[in-house]
This record gives sequence, C-alpha cells and structure tokens, in this order.
Amino acid sequence: MSAGGMWMSKQWNGVPDAFRFFTTLLIVLIYVTLPNDDKLDS
Repeated sequence: MSAGGMWMSKQWNGVPDAFRFFTTLLIVLIYVTLPNDDKLDS
C-alpha cells in the first residue's frame, strides 16, 4: 500500500491501490472514533 508514486503515472493503474489505501484509512478512522467504554474505567 503505497500512496507515493501512483499519482505520477499517466495510466489509471494506481486506482485499486488508492481505493485500498483510502478504505483502510477509513476503517482505521472509524475504529479510532468508536467509543470504547471498557477502557474508561482504568
């Protein structure tokens, strides 16, 4: 998953990598923003 060189290419061969990158980023952001009640007690 590299987000560096895919925007430099003239073809659209970087689109699946970009989709995978942003999907993973979105999942991580959703997971981080979820309320985790079991860790608030410590």
